[in-house]
Amino acid sequence: MISLIRHLNEFPKYFKGKYGIPGAAKKWVFESIQNAWRKYKNQLFNDHYKAYENDELRMEKRLVDVPESQFRDLLNYWNSDAYKKMSQTNTENRKKLKYPHTAGEKERNF
Repeated sequence: MISLIRHLNEFPKYFKGKYGIPGAAKKWVFESIQNAWRKYKNQLFNDHYKAYENDELRMEKRLVDVPESQFRDLLNYWNSDAYKKMSQTNTENRKKLKYPHTAGEKERNF
């Protein structure tokens, strides 16, 4: 997981060097990449972690495009006490919202 995180932290620098993105489009491009990455992680967690009872099955059913070593790091992260505590805290905080909104992450003025 550390190599994956390091790679993601270096991604903007890599991307800027490889592709010429006009200044006006930079924000949109990086937000799009960020949203796609977030959705991918969520799908990976739901389809390949929650769907199976144990790590042995999860490893067996992992996506072929995720290297075994990185998927093992993800399993260690998802199984860690720190992750479980963070997840529990987020779940509890979400339940406390009086008016939970589901219209996306941006604030709307209706």
